[in-house]
Amino acid sequence: IGIVHRVFVMGSMILRHGGTRSFQTNSMTMVLHPPSKKGGLFRSSSCQVNCGGGVLHAARRWMDGYATYDDGDDGVGLERDGGGYGKTEASPRLKPLKEREKTKPILVVGSTGRVGRKVVEKLLSKNIPVRAFARDYEKAVSVFGDDYARGRGSPLDITIGDINNPDELERAVRGCDSVISVSHTVRTSKLLDLLLPWRLFRHDVSGWCGSDKSHPYHTNYMGQLRLIRLAEKHELKKIVRVTDLYVGLPASGFVSVLSNAARSMTFRYHALLEVALRNSTVPHVVLRPGDLSDEERDTETTSLQIEPSGTLPSPSLIGRSDLASLAIEACQSTDPQNYTLAVRWVGENMYPQPQGKYTDGCATAKECFQKLSLDHCEKSEEEEEERNSSLQRERIKPYAAHVGLTVYPTMILFGRFLFLLARKLGTMIADKCMV
Repeated sequence: IGIVHRVFVMGSMILRHGGTRSFQTNSMTMVLHPPSKKGGLFRSSSCQVNCGGGVLHAARRWMDGYATYDDGDDGVGLERDGGGYGKTEASPRLKPLKEREKTKPILVVGSTGRVGRKVVEKLLSKNIPVRAFARDYEKAVSVFGDDYARGRGSPLDITIGDINNPDELERAVRGCDSVISVSHTVRTSKLLDLLLPWRLFRHDVSGWCGSDKSHPYHTNYMGQLRLIRLAEKHELKKIVRVTDLYVGLPASGFVSVLSNAARSMTFRYHALLEVALRNSTVPHVVLRPGDLSDEERDTETTSLQIEPSGTLPSPSLIGRSDLASLAIEACQSTDPQNYTLAVRWVGENMYPQPQGKYTDGCATAKECFQKLSLDHCEKSEEEEEERNSSLQRERIKPYAAHVGLTVYPTMILFGRFLFLLARKLGTMIADKCMV
């Protein structure tokens, strides 16, 4: 083991400069090969050591963010966690390879986002294996570099890919225990998106916006739909999806109309995805937060609330850190029920305005789900069937109709104003020319 470890330390130059190199002494010959790269993913690096007539093979798997040392004989090896992506200078922490294989990782989709990175950090702090799915390798390494260097006891596997690429997404899902999906996209509406009714009212935008993957149709709906199908195929235990509070509020509200008009009907695609998730066979929990904050919660004055009806009054402010904790608890909960939960902070002394009462919530995310399970057990079968049937009856709201009723009259009035202004200016110019 000591020899193999020294081999990888000595081979750090190869990781940076490439090439195959060999070193020879009187008693030992070493041949080192650099890691291969395919599809944006580092696969492995390997070495062969001839020592005293025997041959020792070792491989380092870079894609998983940890090193695996295998003697090539009976499959018994040791792994070094926290090294990740060439950080060979970290102090080795060794444990049996078979112990690592007992626990499947949790896939985090949207791992480099402001909520996703907190989900990853909290999972690692709980010593839970994580597979972080991200589009940008450089960003992922910059975000999670500290986690590698600290040498945590639980490995972090960074898988690079696009949720709109079925093959890359399946590669990420394969072998996982469950999924926490916090990926979102924001796209500013273009003028033609609102002017042309067939663009506004059609759900499928692939005919005119197929190449623009920033549209919420691709990432917030179709990509997540692929994720659901793959979760069914690979029999994942649960999907936790973060959407938005306004999916459960009326489509005619000011915020809903303004957000849909300005951001490419974003709530419509969240709603479509929720319906698809409820119609699937995968156990799931949907979290609907309102406004998000980077501030930490004051546990003395503010508590956490989850509402199984899926609706709470706006703005329903909640911190990203607490939202990440709720997502993890939802993923790990043994409650077999599917839930659509509105979530927020509650407290009489909240800034900038109070939200509910402190006693309406719980101190921690774990207590929230314990209370939810207890409340579920206390409910009668008729009440539970009514809740489930109300969610099943929930249809896609007429988001486009409310946007159209607001946008088209506004455009007509604005066009009339411009016409009258142009006519008045023309009259003034004509009168001046006559004089």
